[in-house]
Amino acid sequence: MGGPPTSFTDLATCKDADESLTLFAKLRLPFSIGLTEHSSGVSAPCTLGGVRGTLHCPKVVWSHGRPDVRAPRPRGVTKAALSRLREEDPWDWGTVESWREDTVGTAVWWATSFMFRSADPGLGPEQVGYSNYLHGRGHPTGRTIEEFFDDVGGWVDCLAEWLEVVSTQDANRLGPRREALVHGEGVELWTVDDGILSLPARPNRISITLADDQPISSVMWRRLVELASDRRSVPQCHRLLIDARAWVRRNEQRRAVIDAGTAAELALNRLFDEKLEPLEEGLRSAIKGEHRTLGRLIEVTADLLPIQREDLKHLVETRNGAVHRNKPVCDAPRAVATAAAIAQFIEPVA
Repeated sequence: MGGPPTSFTDLATCKDADESLTLFAKLRLPFSIGLTEHSSGVSAPCTLGGVRGTLHCPKVVWSHGRPDVRAPRPRGVTKAALSRLREEDPWDWGTVESWREDTVGTAVWWATSFMFRSADPGLGPEQVGYSNYLHGRGHPTGRTIEEFFDDVGGWVDCLAEWLEVVSTQDANRLGPRREALVHGEGVELWTVDDGILSLPARPNRISITLADDQPISSVMWRRLVELASDRRSVPQCHRLLIDARAWVRRNEQRRAVIDAGTAAELALNRLFDEKLEPLEEGLRSAIKGEHRTLGRLIEVTADLLPIQREDLKHLVETRNGAVHRNKPVCDAPRAVATAAAIAQFIEPVA
């Protein structure tokens, strides 16, 4: 996945009042998640590296008339246990995009870091050891800790994919988006006219693309954590569609329609095969062996789809033009939206 690697600023353990071992981890994602106002401080069951625990969202805290995103403060956890959740950097846990001073409410905020906490009864001296340290308890060590670190990368990748499936947000899987373009960036020019040297001219025109990133609710956030913890695979057609949408955001129109067309083909082949099931085995095998193009698949399944024929025709012509004739792509978002409607109808996801 693109973007910087996931990092733990700290992974630590402590003893609760009943002397049980509790593991804490601060997880900083290589992307931010846009959340609604009521998602502040919520938590969800989470499993990382085989360790069962809870993932806590940061909190939106009002101070001096404006909101900031701060570390979570779960009930029943001592200040000493949370002392590793450093907050020197005000951007470390997230940012608030917009707020309403009259009602002291936030409209949209972005979480970047989360806290994992586990009091799993399976954690004990056999699973967690410590490095040598003269002035206290050293770093947590052992196979459980190693597996925890090894597992988090796959968990984050899964979370990123599902985030893009269920929302319009972009997790930078295909690299960062360029939302601001300076026309002529890096260029400096001047003249010598009649022997007189001019002042240098530099670019001063900027184009800004506003991202349509809609926040997700606390219910959807908990669902994403569940899907990532279960390592639920995104269906292949939907994986291609999130790539297609990501290419549109990066102005890679040709790549977008190719991925969208492939996603539609996968979904339509599934629908086609389902309709063949009632047929006699020999006939079914003969038909299944036929080569199926996107155009032919849409032609024979169009009456089964709740999609306008003009949109289906546009998808076929746009995709085939890009693949077979290298034609410029003029309306990739429309083709991607049609492919998404096909996939959602045949293989719906949450």
